Amino acid sequence: MGHAEKPRSPTLARVAKQLRNAEIAVARLEQKPDGTIVVITAQGEQHQGNELDDWMAKHARAPQGH
Repeated sequence: MGHAEKPRSPTLARVAKQLRNAEIAVARLEQKPDGTIVVITAQGEQHQGNELDDWMAKHARAPQGH
């Protein structure tokens, strides 16, 4: 049997690229010490989160312990 690849954690660069591809305006990206990536959108409060929440729900993974 083949060696199963370990799923890769998202990096700031990959998240930024995917957000650009999804045409989500981002004001700031932050990465916490535990690896969690925080996305602050540049959209107004009333629209903030709709597209981002959909994207995050599709791409979010459970935190991986070591």
